[in-house]
Order: sequence, then C-alpha cells, then structure tokens
Amino acid sequence: MAFSFSSASDEVVVIGSFDKLAARLLQADRLGGAQIDPREEVFVYTGDGTGVVRPDGQGVALEVQVYDTAGTPVGRKVAIGELKVSSITDVTNPPYDITVDLTRPDSVEQVPNTTFLKARWDFNDGSTLTAVGKGVSQLIPLTDGSALMADAASMEIAGGTGRFEGARGIVSTIGTVFVAAGQDPPFNQPGARVYQRSIETFKVVSGKNAAKV
Repeated sequence: MAFSFSSASDEVVVIGSFDKLAARLLQADRLGGAQIDPREEVFVYTGDGTGVVRPDGQGVALEVQVYDTAGTPVGRKVAIGELKVSSITDVTNPPYDITVDLTRPDSVEQVPNTTFLKARWDFNDGSTLTAVGKGVSQLIPLTDGSALMADAASMEIAGGTGRFEGARGIVSTIGTVFVAAGQDPPFNQPGARVYQRSIETFKVVSGKNAAKV
C-alpha cells in the first residue's frame, strides 16, 4: 500500500498518528504481563493539573487533564486530597526511623497513613469512575534548595457509570508537586496554588464480570 501526501505537514500528521497507535499497542502488550485474569482490565494514565489549598491548609482540590501513555487526552479527573500530619516535618524524614527487616516474614513494619484521597475520572466516552483511599507522603528536599512534595495513595473503586457501571477494583495514584527554592510547601498555606503531575494505575473488573455481594 502506498501513501501520497499533499504537503509535508500532512506527512507529519500521519506519521504522528502511526507513532501514537504503535505506542498504544506496545503499552497493551506490556500491560498484559500485569493482568492476572482476562476479565481484569489493566491500564495506566498520566495526569497534570492545578489545585488550590483549602482554607484549613490541610487539603487541596485538583482538576487534572488525564492522558494515555501515547499522550492522547482520555478525560479529566477531579480529586480532593488531605495531608493528615501535625507538622510538615512529619513527612520530611521518612521512613520514620524504621528499619526494614526482610529476614522476619512474621511481620511487616508499619508506617502512618498521611495521605487521604478521593477522586472521580470523567472519560471522553462519558463513562466515570469514582475511588477513595489513603497512602503516604514525602517532602523530598533537593540540593538546590527546592523540593518535591510526593503523595501516593491506593484507592478502592467506589462506583462507576457507562462502561464502568458496577465495576470493582483498585487504583493506585502517585502525584508530585514542585516547591521552588525559597518557597514554603503548600501544607498550611490556605489559598496557595499547586501544579501536580501524576501517574495512575488501574486494575478493574467490569460490572458484568464482578459477582454481586
């Protein structure tokens, strides 16, 4: 099969479309290794968005554009997160002076849950997913005086519509906010605006495959 192009820009558009298709196929092939059963859907998205710290200084509401791994927009996310600590120093020096001992299979060292998150994904096809969960946070100082504020949460799917009607499963999300040198972290800064980038992993069983309980 031969293709003809009326302009160089047409050629760039077609090549770009093939590149995105190849990226999606490669992603699907790689993610198949994370699928334990054919009835389980596995997908990974990235996101970037902005938010405002709420009046009590311990939570932020985010509006996020969501993309597949080829960079194509697939929907939007609304998320509300809370950081439950008494001081920002509680997340500056993890892992909380805990020594991880892998020679002891009888127990697992405990770290406090510091991040609590709820979110809804509104996908381009009109379907939605809602999830809620908790996790951990770290403020990571960098050598130039700036810092990264990182949060990770594991979330249970609490509801869905469209192709996710009746779905069950787990979502893991990791987000990072950059804190410039000389600036305070957004914790306890009511009204502060934040910019976050995230990666989100979904393991979902559709309503037609999930047994009613």
